[in-house]
Amino acid sequence: MPFKISDLPEVITTPAATTYLEVAHGGTSSKISLDNAATAVGAALGVSAYMLTVVDDASLAVFQSEFKGAGTSTPVEGLTDSNTAIGLNALVANTDGSENTAFGVHALKVNTTGTENNAFGALALAANQTSSENVAVGVRALTTLNGGNGANTAVGHAAMNYSTTAQECTAVGQTALYNNTEGIQNTAVGRQALQTNTTGGKNTAVGAQALNLSTGDNNSAVGRQALAANGSGSQNSAIGVDSGLNLTTGSANTILGYSTGLGITTGSNNTILGANISGLSATTTGHVIIADGNGNIRARHDATDWSMGDSLVLESATAIPAGGATGAGLRMSSTANNGLFFGSGVPTLSAAQGSLYIRSDGSTSSNRAYVNTNGSTTWTALITLA
Repeated sequence: MPFKISDLPEVITTPAATTYLEVAHGGTSSKISLDNAATAVGAALGVSAYMLTVVDDASLAVFQSEFKGAGTSTPVEGLTDSNTAIGLNALVANTDGSENTAFGVHALKVNTTGTENNAFGALALAANQTSSENVAVGVRALTTLNGGNGANTAVGHAAMNYSTTAQECTAVGQTALYNNTEGIQNTAVGRQALQTNTTGGKNTAVGAQALNLSTGDNNSAVGRQALAANGSGSQNSAIGVDSGLNLTTGSANTILGYSTGLGITTGSNNTILGANISGLSATTTGHVIIADGNGNIRARHDATDWSMGDSLVLESATAIPAGGATGAGLRMSSTANNGLFFGSGVPTLSAAQGSLYIRSDGSTSSNRAYVNTNGSTTWTALITLA
């Protein structure tokens, strides 16, 4: 019959037939009936604080110190230091592992030398043998883990179910990181978050089905179904419900806003800001897009030029300077002070040759605009039609 012993220092135990237990302490031993076992163990040890409980076939067993076979110095298999096991076959194969806790049928079933693991739920960490410092909470959580450096945390039904050598991963939610086999340093919070990932590493998914189909690396998705269709794409960041929803293999995209960046599948190196941007080309690449909350694009750089959805207002908070100023105007190209400037009176500022100057108080066809002719302070008036 299985039994429970707690807090017995240096207790030597050997089940005798089905109704006796031999307890040795201080060089003496007693064969006691399992009837009224707690009292008998206490009397044999000269104390009253210890407890031994016979339980049913659910195999309750609590081990908190080292147990050795009667007359030997060999630890009884599975009964090593500071382990706790409750459930059929829980920690049944343990040899040298210590400070493990297993609650549930087959929890940590084949663990041998793994240490400091916590398994709560049927089949939690069932295949683990040597990996350490793992936490599995939920039926089939981390069921197939059997190697790696450990330090995984899986909370939820079948969370990290197929992980084998994964390490330093965190999964919270039903089937989160479900297929993650070897991926490292992944974080998935939400039902089916990063569910399909196998070997991709350093991904972060927060939200139901975020990065659901992803197998890439270094992706971050926050929001329900954010980057949900991403496959091998890497280095993508998306914040917002359904943001980057259609992206499959594109990489290095930054997408911010509710249901935005829709249409892009294979495009890369885009920065998209604003909710409800849709209808984009599948191959859009290298674009910067800024939109309002209704998906209306207000500014866009297409990897070559900027375009504006409405009028462009520059220097709206700057008073008109007399003779112009290099800090007031629209500068163009990498050439210093090359561009379009404005001011009152004739221009006196130094600018690049070919720059234009618009005079706010011009009154005739010969003093409304000027062009710089020497790359310094020489300006020539342009003749206008009026």
